[in-house]
Amino acid sequence: MVSLKNYSDFRHRISLKTKTSTPTGDGCYSESWNVLFSTWAEVEPLVSYYKNQAIMEWMQVHGRASFIITMRYRSTIAVGQRVEYLSRDYEILGVEDIDQMKQYLRLYVREV
Repeated sequence: MVSLKNYSDFRHRISLKTKTSTPTGDGCYSESWNVLFSTWAEVEPLVSYYKNQAIMEWMQVHGRASFIITMRYRSTIAVGQRVEYLSRDYEILGVEDIDQMKQYLRLYVREV
C-alpha cells in the first residue's frame, strides 16, 4: 500500500484529457483533446525515482517518461490519454495500479 504522509502530498492540480475525432465533411477528421476531469495529484520528475529498481525496470520496457504522477484511483484512465499540468500537455505512457488495491494510480508521462 502507498503510504502518503498526508493529503497535502496531492498538491498539484491536473486535468485528464481524451482525444475526440470529428468528421470535417471532406473525408478527413479533426482531432481535439477534451478535459474529462480535474483532480489533485502528486507530480514528480522521474529523476527522484532513479533508486527505485521496479520503476527503472518498467522504463527499460515501456519507454522514456519524464514525470511520475500519483493520484487517487480512477478506472477511466488509459495509455494514450493526456494530462495537463501547468498549461503543458503530457502523454500517458503507462498506468500502474499501485499494489493492485484500486486506491492509487501511478502514471508515467512525457511532455508532448
